[in-house]
Amino acid sequence: NVRQGLEVARALERAEPGLASNSRNLALLLLNQAFLESRQNRAAGAKTSIDESIALFRKLAAGPTQDRNAYDPLLLAAALNQRAIQERQSGDLDGAQKTHAEAVPLLIAAREAKQLEVNEADVAHILAECQLEQCQTWARIDKPNYLSNAEKNSRKAINEVFALTQVFPKLPGYQESSAKAFLVGGELRL
Repeated sequence: NVRQGLEVARALERAEPGLASNSRNLALLLLNQAFLESRQNRAAGAKTSIDESIALFRKLAAGPTQDRNAYDPLLLAAALNQRAIQERQSGDLDGAQKTHAEAVPLLIAAREAKQLEVNEADVAHILAECQLEQCQTWARIDKPNYLSNAEKNSRKAINEVFALTQVFPKLPGYQESSAKAFLVGGELRL
């Protein structure tokens, strides 16, 4: 249960404030909580959870080198992506666009860094999912070229996710993402 996990994580954070592993666990649980609250149409709770998660991931990514984890920028991007989804769903397209514009470059930088500690497939997967969400935001912006850019960029993301299903055919998360990607691509073309 995420709620129970949050209680434990907050207790650990209070017992040992500033310990990176405790902050990371709390940030991950808050990200999951935000996702659940968003799915349950609890916008205020989702916003609070995602804002706290992002703040913790930012602190971790900027913290002392010995406390950093190679996945912190990826997790920050995933949290930002969740915020952008919430912003888009609430009608704040400008906010969503700005949030996407922060998340996607973090993932592109992680892909280009090719760190040994980070699985390249994880980066490709999270990047493709963020780009698909960004394309959905662009499709709602009533300005020239946004829809055509959304359609063009969604094809790249679809190809990336589909390639993951070919390399890792037994991982259901990639199969699910591929199906969602094709759905998003179809909706954009409509």
